[in-house]
Amino acid sequence: MCERPAPGECDDFRARFIRAWTDCGGRNAAESYRRLLECYACGRVYHRFDHIAAIFTVADEILGSDALSPEQTIAIFYHDAVCSPGNHDNEAQSAELLRRELGADAPPEIVDHIATLILATEHHRADDADAQLIIDLDLSFLGLDKEAFRMNVEKLVSEFSHLSRHDFLEGQKQYLQPFLDRRHIYYTTAFRTRFEDQARDNLKHFIEQQS
Repeated sequence: MCERPAPGECDDFRARFIRAWTDCGGRNAAESYRRLLECYACGRVYHRFDHIAAIFTVADEILGSDALSPEQTIAIFYHDAVCSPGNHDNEAQSAELLRRELGADAPPEIVDHIATLILATEHHRADDADAQLIIDLDLSFLGLDKEAFRMNVEKLVSEFSHLSRHDFLEGQKQYLQPFLDRRHIYYTTAFRTRFEDQARDNLKHFIEQQS
């Protein structure tokens, strides 16, 4: 089933996309945005466009509306452009989609940098400061209040419906445990201050439930 995001929701971020796309050297920004929205419209429950919108909302609240570079902005828009449950190369495919869309026009070093930022969201580890911020934004959902966290888990269960509920939750337990094992879940001070304690509480509670 394909369900496009609400027009107002799309319009709110259209100008942001077009400005960043153009600043990166891209052309035909409006058409690229239209195609990108189609990526987020089909077969999604959690990884929909509202996930992208939520990331930008957090970025604006914590960092300020002009804090992200054009490259970081485009990386956020594209990091889940390909999201097929059961595939293990969604981030790589998302990066390749970005290369196809932007690569003909933008300088190669800019395209490469954006692709690197997208790929960093696969394992959520990076040494590059730009990528670390993208990772923190992508992981901000871990530090939402308990009910919001629970609802997002349920969305993911529905999105990965090819797995049984038990198998999905067990897989999530294995996926999330390493975040608890880190000294810090978040790289940046601002995100640690805002989300670290709640994220740890959420993850501990979730993992205990699956034990």
